[in-house]
Amino acid sequence: MNTAAVIGGALIGGGVAAAVLAVLPRRRDLAADLAALTATARADTRAEAAPDAPGRHDRRLLVRIGRPAVPLLARLGLPRADLGRDLALLGRSVSDHLAEQAVVAAVGLAVVPLLAAMMGAASPLILLAFAATGGAAGFLLVQRQTRHAAATRRAQMRATLSSYLDLVVLAVDGGAGIDQALTDAAANCAGWPGARLAGALRTAHLIRSSCWEALARLGADTGITELTDLSATAQLAGTEGARVRQSLSARAESLRTRLLAETEAAANRATEKLSLPMVLLAAGFLLLLTYPALAGLMATP
Repeated sequence: MNTAAVIGGALIGGGVAAAVLAVLPRRRDLAADLAALTATARADTRAEAAPDAPGRHDRRLLVRIGRPAVPLLARLGLPRADLGRDLALLGRSVSDHLAEQAVVAAVGLAVVPLLAAMMGAASPLILLAFAATGGAAGFLLVQRQTRHAAATRRAQMRATLSSYLDLVVLAVDGGAGIDQALTDAAANCAGWPGARLAGALRTAHLIRSSCWEALARLGADTGITELTDLSATAQLAGTEGARVRQSLSARAESLRTRLLAETEAAANRATEKLSLPMVLLAAGFLLLLTYPALAGLMATP
């Protein structure tokens, strides 16, 4: 059986199947259509909050190449809800992420079996297994990078929230209402987290919504539970007139304590990772010192 014919037939069949699924009419999602009504305001917020990342032009090229595969991946139910929250936090659209995943997966699907064939693998089953492994690895690589970037951003947002809560407490002490305190504090926060908070609160003002509802939506969209907790505290103060100064101060203190503990844990993990190369270096040095003596003993009749 000709290996090239098998691989070519598999690629042609996959391309025909993808083309048929892309042409078939897609079922409309009512929730997605309703969410599109507020997409303009959210897009403005994302554009304001998202910094220019390195390699952005390369990603645009990948997105343009992989755009035809987006409907097929969307039919498969991708991405999952938790990954959608990561993308919302990064200010990236779902279609761009799926296009990038499709291109990287296609590269892995083509390159890995080619390398295996160059190394002498001739069995069609082995080449197909390498192709599947390469495609899955490329697909998961983009997903892993997205999750890592989202985790970094969540840490940055939590660090900003601790200072943001202090500013809210100062505004409340100055006699401002909870809505005014939340808005003024967000306006004085620097960086993309402050811009994201200010954008969400400004959108709430434009659509005649409360500030705590805006914070709750932002927390639900990005998966940051601290924003949801802050929303509940602000709602209690806004609807029932509760005194929230002590609660906000305690929340800021607990958030700083948690961030400090996470930083210390990360430093300890980095130290543990550094110990392994040192052990290997010491083992190699001892082997270098003892090898001549051992070689002489083994050569002695």
